[in-house]
Parts: sequence; structure tokens; C-alpha cells
Amino acid sequence: MRKTIDVQAAVAIAATEAVAAKTQGTFGVGGLLLDQHGNVLKSVQNNVVREGLVFDPTAHGERQLIDWYFAERARGTALPPPEEITVVTSLDPCAMCTGAILSAGFSVVVAAMDPNAGINHDASGTFAAL
Repeated sequence: MRKTIDVQAAVAIAATEAVAAKTQGTFGVGGLLLDQHGNVLKSVQNNVVREGLVFDPTAHGERQLIDWYFAERARGTALPPPEEITVVTSLDPCAMCTGAILSAGFSVVVAAMDPNAGINHDASGTFAAL
């Protein structure tokens, strides 16, 4: 677990994960789980493509974080409840990831809008589809 000072530092970690994803040859998206005290619980990069091949079409960063969280809780790891955790993501989440974030009960901070596939594609903040 890493300690981060504020949301800007958390966004920088998400951006680093996004660069790692892009370097790996997949979509440049990264994210992390941040608890209410500023502790980074987990950070990941998008893993849809590995070595030029589709590895897992659902391995978006946000979904991987949520899967990790619930797997760790199932193992008995002491983690804060979802309402005390924020998903910090480098890019506006897609509909799949947004649904997972909302269903799980996490808060979210988005570093950049995605006008093509993000849930807030029009930057209106109205989320009419939800």
C-alpha cells in the first residue's frame, strides 16, 4: 500500500499506469483505489491487449480494480467499505465500468473526459443514460 497526499498525486499514479498500458500496446488507461485517508490500496493498468493480442476484452482498469477489491474482501483482507473508497481513473469510464463502479458503491474521480466511449462523453455531467 502506498500513501498519497491528495487527488492530484493519485491522478499522477493513474496517468503512470495509463502510460504503462499504452507501452504494453493496449488502450492508455490506468486507475487506482484510494481510501478515505489517502492510501493507495491498488493501482492497475488496462490489460485488454497484451503482446499484440486481445488478452481480456473486459480487463479495463476500473473493472480490474473492482474485481481485486471484492476478491480481497472474500479472502478476508480488511478493507474499508466501498463508500469510503474512490476509484481514480485516467479516463472517463465506459458504460461497463461505470455500471460496475455504481453497483459496487465506490466514488469516482476522472482525470480526463472521453468524447468517444466515456459515460460523460458530452461533458454535460447529466448522465441521462443512467
